[in-house]
Amino acid sequence: MTQDSPYVLIGNALSVMVAATSLAKKGAEVVIINGSLNWGGHFSTVSCDGVTYDAGMVLHEFTSYNVQQGEENLQTYDPANRNDAGRFCNTVRRYVNQYQAVHDITALKMYVDGKCYDDMLIANSISSLQNLPFADTVKQELHHLLESKSISSLHASNKLLNSEFKRISYESASLANHGYTFHARLIEPFCKKLLNVGANDVIALYHRVPWLPLFYPETLLSYLQGVPQELPPTVFSYPTGECVGRFSQETYG
Repeated sequence: MTQDSPYVLIGNALSVMVAATSLAKKGAEVVIINGSLNWGGHFSTVSCDGVTYDAGMVLHEFTSYNVQQGEENLQTYDPANRNDAGRFCNTVRRYVNQYQAVHDITALKMYVDGKCYDDMLIANSISSLQNLPFADTVKQELHHLLESKSISSLHASNKLLNSEFKRISYESASLANHGYTFHARLIEPFCKKLLNVGANDVIALYHRVPWLPLFYPETLLSYLQGVPQELPPTVFSYPTGECVGRFSQETYG
């Protein structure tokens, strides 16, 4: 490819569209190869009777454990560094705000044994754990895990350091860090609802791709003991007056 040749981008995901738009604004010639009928990937929309809807739960997230301080060079992003994406949350917010006005939404909810609680698995509202009907059992199992020292190699803190996480299932990692009851009552049904497969069919290292959590057992236990480690809830945002999927149409337009 010579300097005068166009950039060729493959796919219809939002990242492809953002890259194409950014390159085009700099005067580059861009060709997108899209084998789909729509644009935006996960951010595509569904229309019915003239009304446009998001294709599922699609939200903006502009918060992270690793908070952005000032301007950051996007080329310094390190995918191997846990939560490194957090350094660019404000950059993402500014980009989105060029196309959509957004507002923070109230906490997500989860439905467990016939009751609604603030969501733990997506929004990190772990304070709900102490109110669940099986909280005492989870507490006992977490105590046992930490006292037995049986999770040392599979502790969630070792996820990027231990190559075993590339081979074992998410089920194995979850059981090692959450205990049986937390996994069976919360994680397993959540995984099947998201992916239509069990946690045994998901590689542990990639559990966050479908937003499946892997908590430190110490964190869960701290909430059950009344001395929480204050894991901040995840704050989600949604466009005002339109759906998120419109973002891909605005970006490409």
